[in-house]
Amino acid sequence: MEQTFLNIFTTSVFIFSLVIAIMVLILRRIVETIIKKISFIIPDKLENHIIFFWREWILRGLPLLVGGLLAYLLKDYPFPEEFVSSDSARTFVGIIAGLASSKIYGFAKKSIDQYLPNSIKEKINNVNILKNDITENVEEKE
Repeated sequence: MEQTFLNIFTTSVFIFSLVIAIMVLILRRIVETIIKKISFIIPDKLENHIIFFWREWILRGLPLLVGGLLAYLLKDYPFPEEFVSSDSARTFVGIIAGLASSKIYGFAKKSIDQYLPNSIKEKINNVNILKNDITENVEEKE
C-alpha cells in the first residue's frame, strides 16, 4: 500500500500537474478576458456574486476537473503502473495531480526563477510593464 502511494509521485505525474496548471491558467485568461468584454451585459447587482462564484468555486475546482478529464481521456500517457489498468484509477491520479498542480507550478516557477540570470529577469519585467501600459491605454480608449 505504501509503495502504491509513493508511486503516484513520479516525474510523469509532476509533468502532468504542470500541464494541468498551465491549462487552467490559459482557461482563466480566456474566460476573464471574455467576461471583461461582455461585462456591460451583466447587471450590477449580480457582478459581485459572479466574481465570488468564479473565484471561490470554479477556480478552485477547475484543476480537479481538468486533471480528471485529461487523465480519463489520455489513455496512453505514462501513468504509474498501478493506475493504468482502469479509467477510474487514471481519473483518480488526474484529480490528485490537479490538487497538487498549483503547488507544483509555484515550485517549478520559483526553481526556474532562481537560475535565471538577472539580465533576463529585467527583460521579462520590462515586457510585463510594457504589456500593462498597453492594456491600460486600450482600456482608457474604450
